[in-house]
Amino acid sequence: MKKIMLFSLLVVSMLSFANEKSAEQIMDELREKIAKREEAKLREEQERLRREEEVRKEKELLEAKKKIAKEKEAMKLLKEKRRQIVEEPLEEKYIRGKDKAIAYEKALATAESRMSFKEVKNSEDPVVKEYRTNISKKYDDTNEEIQKNLAEKELIEEQLKALDELEEKVKNW
Repeated sequence: MKKIMLFSLLVVSMLSFANEKSAEQIMDELREKIAKREEAKLREEQERLRREEEVRKEKELLEAKKKIAKEKEAMKLLKEKRRQIVEEPLEEKYIRGKDKAIAYEKALATAESRMSFKEVKNSEDPVVKEYRTNISKKYDDTNEEIQKNLAEKELIEEQLKALDELEEKVKNW
C-alpha cells in the first residue's frame, strides 16, 4: 500500500508539474495579450482617423457645392441683368416720365450703353465698322436734334413767360 500511495503521489506530482507553466510561457502569454490590446487600440485609432477624414472630405465637398451654387446664382443674376439691360424696351422704361425730352435723352444714353454692352469681338471687320459708324452718326444726329429742340423749347417758354407778364400788365392797367 505504501507503494501504491507513493506511486499515486508520483503520478499526481507529475501531473501537477506538467500542468504548471514556466515563467517564459507566462511572459509569452502576457506579451500576446498586450500585443492584441495594442493592435485593437491601433485599429480604433485608425478607424477614428478614417472617420475624421471622411467628415473633413464631406465638409469640403459641401463647401464646394455651396460655392458652385453661389456661382451659379451669381451667373443667373448676371444673365437676368444682362437680359434686362439688352432686351427691355426703352419706351416702357422712359415713357412714363413727365418731361419727354429728358426721358428721350435718358433713353438715348441707355441705348448707347447697350451698344457698348453688345460689343462685337471681331472689330476689324469692315462691315461691323461701317455699321458702328452709321449707328453712331444716327445717335449723334438725334442727340443734336434733341439739343436744338431743348433750346427751342427754352426760348418758347421764355417768350410765353414774357407774354404772360405782358398780359398781366394789360389787365392791371
